[in-house]
Amino acid sequence: MKSSLNTAFRAALIGLALAAGLASCASAPKSIPEELTASELIQRAQEASDTNKYPVAVTYYQAALDRFGDDPAIVVNAEYEIAFIAYKTGKLVEAEERFTRLLERYAGPEGDFLPARFKILAEKVLEKVRAARGTAKK
Repeated sequence: MKSSLNTAFRAALIGLALAAGLASCASAPKSIPEELTASELIQRAQEASDTNKYPVAVTYYQAALDRFGDDPAIVVNAEYEIAFIAYKTGKLVEAEERFTRLLERYAGPEGDFLPARFKILAEKVLEKVRAARGTAKK
């Protein structure tokens, strides 16, 4: 009896340790160095997204927005990626809202000067989001 309790206790401890380890992998960085460039922030966000660490990726994209929000190219890049993460994680309402707001930027006066690739991608993914939600425009 004592042996089976010890085995169960060890298994529970191992399970807790694994769960804590997995949770720490997905958690956002405690601090993001101030000296990182926009490119470095975007690169770190991409690396996190590529390994399904979406909260970390969003944190880096948000840092890029906060620190380099005066650069329209950085803004549309980060906004597109955050919207895409919402789509990938099944947050379809949020994704639709974010893609719609992003596309509104392209309809504005600066739209012709923004990187076209994010507009093209946003239009394609927004169509999928709306189809999945049943809100496709006719």
